[in-house]
Amino acid sequence: MSLEDFNRYSPVLAFFVCFLLDVIVVMALYWPLTIVPAIIGGFFCIEMKWGALSGTFGVLLAWMLSFLFSMNDITLQVDQLGRLLINSNGAGGVIVLLIFIVGALFGFLGGSIGSGIRMLALSENAVTQED
Repeated sequence: MSLEDFNRYSPVLAFFVCFLLDVIVVMALYWPLTIVPAIIGGFFCIEMKWGALSGTFGVLLAWMLSFLFSMNDITLQVDQLGRLLINSNGAGGVIVLLIFIVGALFGFLGGSIGSGIRMLALSENAVTQED
């Protein structure tokens, strides 16, 4: 596999790396560290738009999977919180949507940071300091 083939499929690889690492982080109940798997996934992408997209969708899918596995525990709590904040029954869906938006923003930020670091570190026009 040449470097050009790797760069062509790097967003797919970044998505899977981000998703798998974030599943481990979220299932271990360290959700504030969810930006770290997104940064690691963003390292695989040359362009920032692909790093941001792969980080966003990787984290979003991992959070949705975590929500599905813990649905019995979280549904009642989210519905109660929705009743407290919005004062209507069935408002838990809005809270769940906000949770997923926060996860997607973490993934977007992490993927952008990771691909930005790669762009800076491996740029072809890197400035070297000469003595």
